[in-house]
Amino acid sequence: MLKFLLEDEFTVFQAFCQEEARAVLKGIGKRLNAVLMENIYWEDDGELSVNLIREQVLKLRIPALSLMEQYDSYLAAKAIENGADEILVKACKKQIIKKRVENLILKGELTAAREYDSLTGIYNKEAFFSKVEELLKNNAQTRYWLLCLDIEHFKVINDLYGTEEGDRLLRFVGERLKILSMQIGGIAGRFASDIFAGCYPDGEERCEEISREIMAQLHGYPLQMEVIADLGFYYIKDTSIPVSTMCDRALIALKSIRGNYLDDYAIYHDSMRDELLLEQELINDMELALENREFKLYLQPQCNLATSKIVGAEALVRWQHPEKGLILPGKFIPLFEENHFILKLDNYIWEECCKFLRDWVNGGNVPVPISVNLSRIHLCDSGLYDRLIFLIEKYDISPAWIDLEIMESAYADDTGYLNQIVDRLRNYGFTILLDDFGRGYSSLSTLKDINADALKLDMRFLTEASNNKDKGRDILECVVYMAKRLHMPVLVEGVETKEQVDFLRKINCCYAQGFYYYRPMAAQAFQQLLKNKDLVEYDSYISKKLDRTM
Repeated sequence: MLKFLLEDEFTVFQAFCQEEARAVLKGIGKRLNAVLMENIYWEDDGELSVNLIREQVLKLRIPALSLMEQYDSYLAAKAIENGADEILVKACKKQIIKKRVENLILKGELTAAREYDSLTGIYNKEAFFSKVEELLKNNAQTRYWLLCLDIEHFKVINDLYGTEEGDRLLRFVGERLKILSMQIGGIAGRFASDIFAGCYPDGEERCEEISREIMAQLHGYPLQMEVIADLGFYYIKDTSIPVSTMCDRALIALKSIRGNYLDDYAIYHDSMRDELLLEQELINDMELALENREFKLYLQPQCNLATSKIVGAEALVRWQHPEKGLILPGKFIPLFEENHFILKLDNYIWEECCKFLRDWVNGGNVPVPISVNLSRIHLCDSGLYDRLIFLIEKYDISPAWIDLEIMESAYADDTGYLNQIVDRLRNYGFTILLDDFGRGYSSLSTLKDINADALKLDMRFLTEASNNKDKGRDILECVVYMAKRLHMPVLVEGVETKEQVDFLRKINCCYAQGFYYYRPMAAQAFQQLLKNKDLVEYDSYISKKLDRTM
């Protein structure tokens, strides 16, 4: 009957049983504007037939109309409970049925526009708040966690691959969160740009499970760049708190691990609010601090393991705040990477290094190389090469006096694009160090594909795996041996004990950096150190490849 009434104005797909209905929904469900169900009846197990296709209808967010031979309040209530949006009696006139169908379709379109994010198809911010509030109210005995997710360096992905690829990634994340929500009985939403949210039941172990699942999905995402997300969780203890406040707290937890590649997620605790206030104060002060030269160049010597003599230094930064005193980089570098102020700060530090080297040479001294850090953000900056060359020429120094440390994670899988940049810098005379080697997902592949001059490893490679210390030592020894076969010197940072020094000497590692030798020091203190020529070895670890003297 329905097909006969509607086919002159609508394209009607007909199903005569539940199996056919589910097949239609699975095959062309996304093209349907409404679902109309005739002859609601009881199954042997006591459920309405509409209940058997409810999950597919709800998943597709298609409005549903139930048509009855005659009105029955009990069946009508059950139909609505199981997903029907409207109840209609067959005795109605043809035009009334058509109009009700048109209204139902329009209602569905308006609801979708009002509640759903047009790009990802999951709830928008306002609808998410409303649905979570409803979920908590209707399930007062269930324990829930609220999740916020942020894709790291999403702007970089947009810049490198275009907004079309960025949108594809957002749809991918939205779809994964939607599937996860259906699997465990939660709700997913997108707030803005690359910020997503979810509300899920169960205990604290669920946080790790969700994090592991999301990270695995992102790791398999087909992009020539590693996609990483930060996750923050908030345990909902008090359901009277506005959902927006719950999300704010999950975001606070998320922000606490930005730039921390060891932790995939964080759980909110009250002390994080104080940290967030401090972060905001630092952000408010950063521009004026740069103008007032409050950021100070610090240098940490790098030493020859065989002689303990200084062969170079790494450029670091400290913030001499007029009110807060000396602030260590762990407090502000992740913030500046997030808001890209790191580009301005690093330009400033690079110039301070060039000034330092020029002043040192003007005093009749022989320089040792200083290594500076380049992050993924820098490598995606089209002006990087010109800016570095400008500084080299401005201060009339040799590029061989500046080593460029690039974290292995910055390369991800996009070795072709980054090798073009790296090769230009190497051809000009810079030395490239592959920093934090061994912590990426594809270290051997990176080593094969990237044109670097030396490797830099972190001693945490051993200490973080205290349960597998012997295995960690064996791996480190193999890496050093492999690097030697590739004619790549190895520098290990984070060296703090004599035991570590003895081990590194034993495996024939050549260079080290860490508290065992020297702590980071102000530039003036480093100058004083270099004046004692007995402490310095003017034969750097790349000296056989590059002339580091004028």
